[in-house]
Amino acid sequence: MKDNEASSTAYTVLQGLLFVAQKPELSHLVSPRNRELGTHILQSSAQGRKRLNQINSAAGKILLPLMERLLLPSISLHYVLRKAYIEKKVREAIDAGATQIINLGAGFDTLLYRLAEENTQLNCIEIDHPATHQVKKQALTSEQLKLDNLHFLPVDFTHQTLQQELGQCSAFAPEKPTVCIVEGVLMYLTPEQIYSLLQSLLDLLDSSPRHLVFTAVEPASNHPESYGPLLKLYLKLKGEPLNWLCEENDLKAFIERSDFKLQETANSDVFRQYFMPDYPHRLHKGEYGAFAVSTSTGEA
Repeated sequence: MKDNEASSTAYTVLQGLLFVAQKPELSHLVSPRNRELGTHILQSSAQGRKRLNQINSAAGKILLPLMERLLLPSISLHYVLRKAYIEKKVREAIDAGATQIINLGAGFDTLLYRLAEENTQLNCIEIDHPATHQVKKQALTSEQLKLDNLHFLPVDFTHQTLQQELGQCSAFAPEKPTVCIVEGVLMYLTPEQIYSLLQSLLDLLDSSPRHLVFTAVEPASNHPESYGPLLKLYLKLKGEPLNWLCEENDLKAFIERSDFKLQETANSDVFRQYFMPDYPHRLHKGEYGAFAVSTSTGEA
């Protein structure tokens, strides 16, 4: 990603979500408000409008599924399902008493906006690269859409730290029971960077419990049918190597080297069971969701 350009991945994920939402048999997985906000975000930039044109054109309806098969088969539906899982766990944490939600690497996801809109007592903070944040913030902070309990914190981790930037954020309330979302991010970090991130969250948050909802990626060799023939070339050209791959069975040992305790994982079989038990087609495998909690009252 170029420093002055919004993340192409953020555009791709939202485009995929809206593309899936057009399919009658899958549209129930994306709420009308989610679709409305997602469309508004894409309409707010030239790149976004291009992506909307692609999913609404006859050529796009042919080319987008073809590109998906060549890169990551069924990935758009997977984006929708992983977001549905994350939303399920976040709402469960809110029902259990969480009053602050922090989304690290939020991209163009609309969950925090929708939660803040539904419950004015929630404190919601989105953290992402400044260029990506700018597009989203511009789309969602007009007079008609601005929410007082949704806050945008731009952070460039190449020369800023979560500890410093979130710690100095006036909207951040370390005393509140908090859910942290880290979706589609950790695979780009090294194990050392992941442990540093987890430690920063533990140090910043005073209140217990601290909930963590995140995604992780397994080695491609575990699920070769879910990776297309052009993926390696695409990742090389994009310059986004995967630095952390973790088999689902190994995640407990990895995450519990920090003070977070793994509560559950959710792979494609769980996604199917939760959201679409009668869907007859193959789902993307290789990335799974996870939920962890820290109940420590002091620094880890």
